[in-house]
Amino acid sequence: MKRGIIFLLILFSAVALISALPTFPPTTCSEIWGGDCGEGPPETFDNTFDNCGYGIGNSESIQEIYLNKNSLFVGEPINVICNVLLKDRMREILITSEATGVAICRCDLSSHLTNPHCQGGNFYIYYKSPGNNWVQKYSQSPVITCENYSVSFLPDQIEGEHQVRCVLGYDLPETSCPSGTHYDVDDANFTVYSEFISITITNSPIDFGEVDMNTTKNATNNPLIIAVDSNVIFDITTSASDFSDGEDTFSVSNMFWATSENIARTPYSLIESVIYSNQEPGSFNLYHSLFIPLGQRAGTYNSEVVITAKKSE
Repeated sequence: MKRGIIFLLILFSAVALISALPTFPPTTCSEIWGGDCGEGPPETFDNTFDNCGYGIGNSESIQEIYLNKNSLFVGEPINVICNVLLKDRMREILITSEATGVAICRCDLSSHLTNPHCQGGNFYIYYKSPGNNWVQKYSQSPVITCENYSVSFLPDQIEGEHQVRCVLGYDLPETSCPSGTHYDVDDANFTVYSEFISITITNSPIDFGEVDMNTTKNATNNPLIIAVDSNVIFDITTSASDFSDGEDTFSVSNMFWATSENIARTPYSLIESVIYSNQEPGSFNLYHSLFIPLGQRAGTYNSEVVITAKKSE
């Protein structure tokens, strides 16, 4: 008598910190603080992470900070874009162009040469990792009108919240926390994860087709292929539930796994078993066979298999 077996494979990823390797979305200063970072300075809310003043004067503005992702893993770069606006210099250019049709800043007149607002502003991007001080990553002087200034860098290999700061003002020293009567300071943050494991299963579900009673049969689609990407050493484990057709059952120990076609096979268990240990990123094979016990009632049986990749202890 034939025994029809359909094997249902349900896969799970086990990770040191993250359940799978996600794609992190971009973010902005305004999204992080829940308000318009370009409305000041000063804004109607404090948008700095420390006790540094967040702006005064309303003649220049960090309009927005754009981060290309809100989180990342160790070894990945972050890209920071700051959109800046010098309102006084914009006004001077506008007035002149309206009068003459030529976009020449009135600050070019000799009577205005000593005005620091006419000479452009100073702009800086700073970065801070957990437990460390602000470090300058970019500077620009003079800054003119409305521009985007950007920098990309590798964050420190420290897990946790990292911060970036854009500083704009007139006649500012190179400092992450300026003072005076005309400046704007806006902050944004992102998270760095130090460990990740991503697992992908192909050539599944495992299928045995029809199996004769009291017979052992290899899976028709051997091997199951397990691909793992990780920046830590990891183990791969497996476990499975007993077979059931909704009415009758038989033990999961009647199914066997092996990492090669030509080695002895190990019976499955309800308890997690290590199939690969202390591994680095790569592709791993898992072969399966199934034995149908003598006298087993005919039916379509299912089992649930769990494959995990987890940081080695």
